[in-house]
Amino acid sequence: MFIHLQRYTCKDCKKTFNDKAGTVLHYQHISLGNWMVALWLFLCGPLSGTSIRFVSQATGRTYKTTCYMMRNIMRKIRDLPEKPLKGTCETDEAYIKAGSKRG
Repeated sequence: MFIHLQRYTCKDCKKTFNDKAGTVLHYQHISLGNWMVALWLFLCGPLSGTSIRFVSQATGRTYKTTCYMMRNIMRKIRDLPEKPLKGTCETDEAYIKAGSKRG
């Protein structure tokens, strides 16, 4: 399934871009749904980690493509700027499995 993305024009340089520009999805032929499944499994999967083979089966992609996707996700997370939190911050609950507690 091919989805047309809206194109935008920069007011300064007059170049065009779309919503995926500057993201891990830029110039990718992998569907947005597959990226979201991979990202969700990476961030919200088991505490012990999610294997690339499992993500590959969940997305229906080859092992090589899934490995590429996971490396891109890890690279983007690694390159996020470290900024201290300011003001009022809110978090959700966090649960730690009994076998993962450190004492």
